[in-house]
Amino acid sequence: MHSPVSVVTIVKSRTEKLCRLIEQLESCNPLPDELVIVWMCSPSTLSLAKSEKFNICLLYTSDAADDL
Repeated sequence: MHSPVSVVTIVKSRTEKLCRLIEQLESCNPLPDELVIVWMCSPSTLSLAKSEKFNICLLYTSDAADDL
């Protein structure tokens, strides 16, 4: 029996590491059910990150949301 697993990460300016994290999570067994990304800065093109293997939920801090 598989218990649901969520991975939570915060992102400020290290978007290349976020890409690497997503790739690594996609190769995990078992896969996480979701990746929650909390953006600590203004959104970028990676704010629309997607995975074919699990859901990605995006959250923004109030400072980052002010820049939307």
